[in-house]
Amino acid sequence: MKKGLLFLVFACASIVSFATHIAAGELYYVYEGPGAAANTSRYKITMKLFRDCSSVGQDLNAEGVTIGIYNNPALSRHTTLSLTKQWTGAVPSIQNTNGANPCLSPFVSICYHVGTFSNSIDLPNTPGGYTLAWVRFTRTALENVVAGGFIGATFITQIPGTTQLPSGTNNSAQFVTKDTSTICKNTSFSIDFSATDSNGDSLSYAFTSAYDGTPDPANPTNPSPPPPLTLSLPSLNYTTGYSGAAPLGPGVTINPQTGIISGVAPTVPDYYVICVVVSEWRGGVRIYKHSKDFILKVGDCSMTGAELAPSYITCDGFSWTFQ
Repeated sequence: MKKGLLFLVFACASIVSFATHIAAGELYYVYEGPGAAANTSRYKITMKLFRDCSSVGQDLNAEGVTIGIYNNPALSRHTTLSLTKQWTGAVPSIQNTNGANPCLSPFVSICYHVGTFSNSIDLPNTPGGYTLAWVRFTRTALENVVAGGFIGATFITQIPGTTQLPSGTNNSAQFVTKDTSTICKNTSFSIDFSATDSNGDSLSYAFTSAYDGTPDPANPTNPSPPPPLTLSLPSLNYTTGYSGAAPLGPGVTINPQTGIISGVAPTVPDYYVICVVVSEWRGGVRIYKHSKDFILKVGDCSMTGAELAPSYITCDGFSWTFQ
């Protein structure tokens, strides 16, 4: 019995040691021109991975990223591609600045390491196009998701085929990096989660379910399992009151035209996963959709502001001065 218990402790410790507590991820691509062979196209594929600066486990400098490239619509694996890191030395990071918002009380520190991994590949032009995916284990504990043990993430993007895009080429939209916004519990907020598109396509935005990502059953301590032969996209299991379409509850919405997320934050300070999908429209036809999965920190803080009376009455004009 003691030996079994000791093995279980070591097994759990081994899994935790691999955890990066990933905070966000985005997989995207850029068209680089025709491929070397006839009827092929060359793409530069990039994975941007965010990790909480304070988390323990594997450093992004030791991260290995191998994505699967799958044929649509069957999601059968066409090939795999290993991506290489695009920085040297210490991992780049972004963070908010203490004192930048004088109304924030108390200060909530938000810091992420941001690792970017890229490589290029020639792909045949096919009617259905491709789904690109990377599975990563694990996430941090989340308030709006049923844990059921450790949970992971699957990051995806799509390359349109000749059916969706009979002529022309496409670069995926890319979300603007603004991931250090401070959100306080039970407080009104607004954050910009828009994307840019180098092709000039029209963009629309919506909340969607984030995908789970599980470890390799044959090697459960491997945080980045080999791409499976057939891609499955299981949604996370959201807790009561939350869903992929309402990841922060009914009081928070996303503007479908601008990508602005606004409303009143949940009352419980914790981490919440949000997934935003942006659709590209060209000539009135949706040619592609792309998503970013990120974890929003709702802080145990408040935003102080002017406390005004319910109404003000003046009989000598339309102006009222207050401090």
